[in-house]
Amino acid sequence: MGLKREVNEELKFRVVRNILRGDVEKALEELSEFYGVETPRVKVGMSKGRSKALGCYVPSKRTIYLRDREAYYNPVVVLHEFYHHLRTFAGEHRGSERLANFFAYDFLRTYLKKVKEIRGSL
Repeated sequence: MGLKREVNEELKFRVVRNILRGDVEKALEELSEFYGVETPRVKVGMSKGRSKALGCYVPSKRTIYLRDREAYYNPVVVLHEFYHHLRTFAGEHRGSERLANFFAYDFLRTYLKKVKEIRGSL
């Protein structure tokens, strides 16, 4: 597994598009295949004590929990939690909030750039 592998723009675009369309499982499958890790499960609903967070990754269950349907369609939340999944596989789960945000926003920036290019060519 290469945590440092650079994801190409086309994959970043597809992943964000799939999340926005509600196909989170497909997005996570593609990312997991790219990074060579097991695909995490996704569940809507948070456990007690975590209800204020938009999302949470539970390594022992290899599951991303999302607070509600709104978070389910939010690429930043889904990708942030997927990054925690990746770090767990790399044995580096702790202390990665800033990096998880960077990972998620990098995908979103690429998506928005591609949308702008597509609209400009119409």
